[in-house]
Amino acid sequence: PLERVLNILRLIQRADPIGVGARDVRESLLIQLDSLESAEADRALVRTLIAVHWEQLSHHQSKSLAHQLHTTPAEIEAAIDFIRRNLTPYPAQANWGNRRGQPVETTYIEPDAIVHAPENRNAPVSIELFSPVAGWLRVNDAFKAALDDCSAADRPRLVECVEQAELLVRGLQQRTTTLRRVLEAIGSEQRAYLMGDEHDPKPMTRARLASQLNVHESTVSRAVADKHIVLPTGRIVPLDQFFDHSLAARRALKAIIAAEEQPLTDDELVVRMAGQGHIIARRTVAKYRDIEHIPPAGERIRREPHQSSTLQIGKSMTQR
Repeated sequence: PLERVLNILRLIQRADPIGVGARDVRESLLIQLDSLESAEADRALVRTLIAVHWEQLSHHQSKSLAHQLHTTPAEIEAAIDFIRRNLTPYPAQANWGNRRGQPVETTYIEPDAIVHAPENRNAPVSIELFSPVAGWLRVNDAFKAALDDCSAADRPRLVECVEQAELLVRGLQQRTTTLRRVLEAIGSEQRAYLMGDEHDPKPMTRARLASQLNVHESTVSRAVADKHIVLPTGRIVPLDQFFDHSLAARRALKAIIAAEEQPLTDDELVVRMAGQGHIIARRTVAKYRDIEHIPPAGERIRREPHQSSTLQIGKSMTQR
């Protein structure tokens, strides 16, 4: 029967690589989007662009899309950039190899620091910075000595080269020092999370940390960009996750939904969240639900008061 064929097709589409077996590119992108856990973009907006505004999206009509969706061109561009970096019209491309038929090279994450748990549980954590150049990189004295022996014609160029080398060394040392200060501040603020006593890190902002370290916010942003640390458990996490301001709100949302006796709509969740000090829009509630893989109210079943507080998913969700 047709329903059985469609169920098999859904299984194929969600097999590895996710998105194969789709009936068109748009469906493949939507399947891939559903499988992502990234919180870096408004997934509801991304889905709307792909599902409803495909033609305009294909022609990159950002201003027109922003006007129709009552948002800004910057948000449209961010959504398009998310699609470009995370979704592909060729889901099996990673298995093709490169143009010469060679396997695709695997990318490995090299951590920038490691957190050591102290023997005394009450002692501060120790953070070791992996820096192959900090502390010993310097300009060879032979080049400085050469300034006294070079000709007048060569001296300006040699002076310029030595100054550029010294500037590079100072820049690397300053970057290492800044990263160390940032890591020490994170280690102090997030000790419970780093030690495994808390499931999620405390909410932090780059602005507050910058003020604490007496540096510009952009300095903190550059220091943590594309940086990773190893936790005492061996897990590698990006430093960016410590500055995800949505974590506290998402924890509150999960707790509210886990305790609901009957499914709450997104509008009702907005009111409940406001009661806990989280003033967010309905659209943001939907976005956070999506990030946490929580279905809408219509797909969450009603729970009697004596039932477990574990979130249950409705039949319509399991049949997807």
